Amino acid sequence: MKLLVLGATGGTGRQVVTQALEAGFDVTAFARNPGKLTLHHSSLRVLEGGLADATALAVAMRSQDAVISAIGRGKRFTSDHLIARTVPVILAAMQSAGVRRLMFTSAIGVGATFQDSPLIAKVFFRTLLRGLDADKAIGEDLIRKSDLDWTIIQPGTLNDGPLTCRQSIMIAD
Repeated sequence: MKLLVLGATGGTGRQVVTQALEAGFDVTAFARNPGKLTLHHSSLRVLEGGLADATALAVAMRSQDAVISAIGRGKRFTSDHLIARTVPVILAAMQSAGVRRLMFTSAIGVGATFQDSPLIAKVFFRTLLRGLDADKAIGEDLIRKSDLDWTIIQPGTLNDGPLTCRQSIMIAD
């Protein structure tokens, strides 16, 4: 399987790339600054480009079986409307290239998962993460309205610790 990873140089993106390569996939990492991705592997192709560059993104989409998006603002608390700006470009590029499968990393507390969150988390979501979560909600809505085969991943706390293989799943309609 050929996977295109968006946001490949961030913490989550690097993990996605590493784990996909270990699983035997052919991976294309699309990054504004490919020098940040220091991993080398015979099944890894690194392409330079920004998500606002529809032409570069279209080239990256060619011959892919699926797209995994790990785009985000890192440890910043300001959204800069990153998701609202880039999801339409990603969806259009996928449509144009005929790529049907999208896995999109969002966050716990966005959309319907907010209701099931603990009170202290809700306070955090509504204060420090308010702009980020609103931006992610826009992206999730656009993806849900698309005709793609999609999965939206809403992880809780992510860290740079060792892989635990533990998971908890919250499903929201």
